[in-house]
Parts: sequence; C-alpha cells; structure tokens
Amino acid sequence: MAHKVLGVDLGSHTVKVVELTLGFRTVQATAFYSAPVGPGDEPVAERAMRALAQLIVQKGLHGEQRFEALGGDGLMIRLLSLPFSDAKKIDMVVGNELEAQIARDVDEVVFDHRILAALEDPAPHASAEAAAAGTPGAPGAAGGAGAGGGAGGAGQAATPAASNQPAPGSPPGAVAPTPGTRPTRVLVAAALRSAIKAHLERSAAATGSEPRALLAAPLVLGQVVKSDAPVGILDMGHSQTTLSVVLGGVTLMSRTLPRGGRHVSAAVAKRWQIHPSRADEVKHGSAFVAPRAQLGGLTPEQRAVHDLCVGELSPLVRDLRQTLAAFRASFGVAPSGLQVCGGASRLQGVVPWLGEALDLPVEALRLAPTPELAPLAAALDLGGAAPELALVLGIGLEGASGRAAYDFRQEEFAYKVDYSFLRQRAVAIASASLTLIALAAVMAWSELSKLKKEERILSDRFDSISMEVLSRPIDPEDAETEIRPGKAADSPLPRLSAYDLLDDISRALPERDKIKLDITELEIKAKKISLKATVASAKELETLEAALKTLKCIGDIQKGKMTAGVGPDEKQFTMTIAHSCM
Repeated sequence: MAHKVLGVDLGSHTVKVVELTLGFRTVQATAFYSAPVGPGDEPVAERAMRALAQLIVQKGLHGEQRFEALGGDGLMIRLLSLPFSDAKKIDMVVGNELEAQIARDVDEVVFDHRILAALEDPAPHASAEAAAAGTPGAPGAAGGAGAGGGAGGAGQAATPAASNQPAPGSPPGAVAPTPGTRPTRVLVAAALRSAIKAHLERSAAATGSEPRALLAAPLVLGQVVKSDAPVGILDMGHSQTTLSVVLGGVTLMSRTLPRGGRHVSAAVAKRWQIHPSRADEVKHGSAFVAPRAQLGGLTPEQRAVHDLCVGELSPLVRDLRQTLAAFRASFGVAPSGLQVCGGASRLQGVVPWLGEALDLPVEALRLAPTPELAPLAAALDLGGAAPELALVLGIGLEGASGRAAYDFRQEEFAYKVDYSFLRQRAVAIASASLTLIALAAVMAWSELSKLKKEERILSDRFDSISMEVLSRPIDPEDAETEIRPGKAADSPLPRLSAYDLLDDISRALPERDKIKLDITELEIKAKKISLKATVASAKELETLEAALKTLKCIGDIQKGKMTAGVGPDEKQFTMTIAHSCM
C-alpha cells in the first residue's frame, strides 16, 4: 500500500517541503510546498520551525513521516584514509580517527560514516600542487581530505601517507597505511549532541512530532545529480555555501563555507544606506556580476554594482579554489565541472562569472524529468524551481530510500514509534476495519447458504437411494449398520483382495541377498495358496517358510518334495499354504 513521506529543508528565508509517495519499489515526488520564514528577533531556526508547523497545518500534512537535515554549519565532515578495507575494523576505529581530526571529544558528538568506492590513487605531484594552492592541512596519516564548517571548525585536506609510520605532527594513535596498499577512504559526518537535541526539541514543540530521520544536508545532493564522473554541486544559500563533490550518487567530499547571499545584501544596504529587507529586493532586481568581456560596456553605476558584488564573492571563490585543490590532492582527479543551486544562485550573471573565476565549466543545476519527478514536472517548471528544489528533494529521496547513509538519530536520539499517527488516522482506520468486518460477514453468510443448499440436495438424494435399496427411509447415521452385517464372519465382503494378499507376501519375503527365489506358478484362492518355485538350497526354503509365517493370517504350510531344477544351483519345490486372509 502506498504511503507518503515529507522531505523538509529549513532555510533561512524559506521553508521548503517536498511530498513523496512510496509504493512497492517506487518513489515519486508528488508535490512541492514552500513558505517564507517570518521576521522577528527569535533565532532563525525557531522561526523556520514555526513556519514549517504552519505549512503542515495549511496543507493537511499531519501524520506524515518527515525527514529533516542539519545544515553544513552545524556539521563536522572529514574524509579519513585507512590502511584496511574490512568494514568491521573500520567501525571499530572510525571514532578514534575522527577524534584526531576534530577539536571535540568523540563522546560529545554523534557520527555516521560511509565507505567510499575506490578511485585512482593521487598522483605523485598532487600533494605539492595542493600545498602550492594553499590547501588547509598538510599530507599526513589517517587524515584524509575533509571539509566542515561551524561546529567542527575549518575544513581539512590531506593525502594518504606514503610510509607505514605516522607523519610528523600526526595526532597520537593515528593509523598509517602499509606501504604498497591502496588506502580505504571513509567519509564521516558528525554533529554535536547538544545541537541534535535542540533541533529535535524545536521540531517536537512546533509540530507536535519529531522527524523520522535527521540527515546531513550537504551529503544528500548526490540523490539529484548522479553522474559517471566526479562533479561538484555548489549550493549557494543565504548565510553559507556548500560545495559537495559527488560521483554516481555518492558524496565523496563536502565543505561548507561561511559566505552566502546575505553578504551581498549587507554590502548593498551599507553602500546605499537602505533597510536590509529593501537591500534584498535591490539584490534580486538590480545586482549582478558580469564576465570580463562585458566590463567595458558597463556604465559607472553598473560597474559600481558589479565591483560591490565581486568584492563579496571573491573570498568565496578563493575558498572554492582551495577546496577543489584539496579534492584533487586526495583523489587524484578534478571535478568535471560545477552545478549551481540555492537561492543565492539567482544573482544575475553569477553562474558564468563563477566559471570564469574558477576556470571550470559551471552551469545551473537542472533537474531531469525522471520517473521519480514526473508528477512534479507536470505541476511546475523543474528548471525554474531547481535552485530551491534541489536540496529538499535530495533530503526527501535520501530519507525515502530507507537506507540513509548519514542519520544522526542514533543512540539516545534513536527514533521511537509512538503510534501517534494511528490516533490521527483513527477515523479512517475504524472505517476500514468496519468495512472489512462487514465484507467478512457477507462472505461467511454466502458460504453458509451455499453449504445448506448442498446439504438439502444430498439429503434428498440419500432418501431416494435408501428407498430404492432398502424400500424404506433411514437416518444417514445408521447407514453403515444397515448395510454391513453385525458380525464380521457373516460379512460378504473380503477383508483383503488377492492383490492385497500378494502385496503382503511380497513385502514379507527376505531380501534378494538372503534368498534366490524364482516363482514359476502362483494361485491364490479363498482358503489356499498354491506355489511352485525354485530356490538355491534347502536352507533358503526354510528361510522362505519362516518369512511367510510372519503374516498373521497365514496358517499351515505344506511343502512338497524338492527336486533338481534346470540350473546347477536350482532346487524346485511346491508349497501349499492355508490362510484366512480373504
């Protein structure tokens, strides 16, 4: 039976919800809803959760399971490089390796990890190239390339060590690869327990229920972009920008940078001395960045707007270059290009400008009308909605897959079914139950009527036959007594047929390795069996006689004279056997 689930993206300006219908081995995105986050002095997380609660009420989404996600600013994402590939060993050491990479005690966080498919090892010059590009983190043991902002501090990048000893400066207890072995890369995402608890409490207080799973937002975009080569997905949000590199639907690396659309809005508000809300309108309507070829045709006013936006985006470009270099250093390949989404990607000219600044193919993320998205494609323009739809769709598809790679609802935060959805659907469940009971009663009455009709037909037929045979009606329960005589000795029916008796005799005969018996004549009558046969010796004849006497209805056995047979080892004899078997 199909049921619905919700993917939720709690943005700074807008709350997005995608509704998915799950059937047997099918998932379809059937509806998309959004609501603005209202103004106020409360933290944006609380205002966003309140907007979600209002949206659930307006759209009648009570009782549907929700999948929510923590943003990149609240995560610590690290890429570890381990010298073994056994999944059980990795489960045992990943906590210690993560603790060596973050400035937190591992007991303060909840983490989840995924073993990445093997790619080509980094080229020998990759580390030097990364160092020259200013990539944070030096090559060292166990500390793979990773990225994470917010709670985990700045992102790191490193290549696997070349020796079996930890590199100088490595944390105590670091694991180093064995020479000549291919390292196993493990992507780990961690979140503070306090942040998870606060999110779940906000969600329960605002909506009356908790999300089914709490995912890592930067690591779900592989659900909407499934490429055959590494490709970067740049999610430009209001307060932050996340760069995730995905391959075949799996995220290989992710880094969240603390710069987004609000920085451009703040610069506009400061430059022209206007209110921040008015600055957002100006940014969306008039702000832009232009490629080099168009700079000469700009007016002084347009050039001022361009320079203002470039000044706010340049730090982002610098961090993106470092992140891309870190990925090359770790995996030995560069992303084939970038696909851009997020609300801040609507800034005019930002996509071609980023391509020119990063010297990399950059395009706006486009959602193909796959079977999963067919219902949405019929209701809205996927191309126009892609910047806002991509992340929430990734959250929904990741949760609906039933095997979310990164879920922070673990240990004390594990999801507990309280069956509140049953109470919310009590009327529908009661109606369905009554309908089933009514149908079962109708079917039972129908079967009972059919059986009674057959009983009447059989009763009439029995009465007719009893009149023909006995010339009087009898009760069916007395039929056996009326037909069979009271004494077994007077019964005209034989207890065994000749065939049954022959079968019993065959079963009683000794195995072929004990007696060589060849029956030439056999006659079975009511009281007597006549037998003519050959055996190998007189001893075998005695064995045959003993075997026949094991049958209870066999009586006296009379043996005729034994004579020589046709063969040298054959003795011919006759035997008359009295019996009461028939």
